Amino acid sequence: NDGSTDSTKEIVLSFNDSRLKLFDNITNQGIVKTRNTCIEKSNGKYLAVFDSDDIALPDRLKLQVEFLENNSEYCLCGTDYQIIDSNGKPSYEMIVPKTDEDIKTYLNFNIPFCHSTMLFRSSYLKDNRYRSGFEPSEDYELTLRLSKLSKMASLNSKTVLYRVHGNNISLKKSTTIYNLKKEIS
Repeated sequence: NDGSTDSTKEIVLSFNDSRLKLFDNITNQGIVKTRNTCIEKSNGKYLAVFDSDDIALPDRLKLQVEFLENNSEYCLCGTDYQIIDSNGKPSYEMIVPKTDEDIKTYLNFNIPFCHSTMLFRSSYLKDNRYRSGFEPSEDYELTLRLSKLSKMASLNSKTVLYRVHGNNISLKKSTTIYNLKKEIS
């Protein structure tokens, strides 16, 4: 909880599940610092980043963990995803590159994944954190760096509903993102 002003903290505390841990920033620290703190405090074999307005489909983590368990040479895997509007109405499905070669080619231009679909081996994130100064393209910069260290894949499954609305950072800061991606590339 990065200093939210809504009921995020209360919602998290309402779950009776010992696997959930609340890390509570009193004030907003920003996406890079908060994600890096969560990476540092995590102890799992895999890490998933998930935006609060998106929806994970039931088999998302199961499919990705199975893939990574059977393919140790990969640092992460993503999936296809469905675009939905602010009311949850589906519009179109995003089919992303699947193979390591296609993903790395696509990375020359843009991030091929929706960040909410990515499952990482935590060892890679512990050694390669998000870098400040690249917000709001920190996910692209991280993925590009990881692509030089290991293989990447995307599963041929739709596992996330990605919500597009007027407040998406990617829409509000599209010019900044474009310029940062040019600089990163």
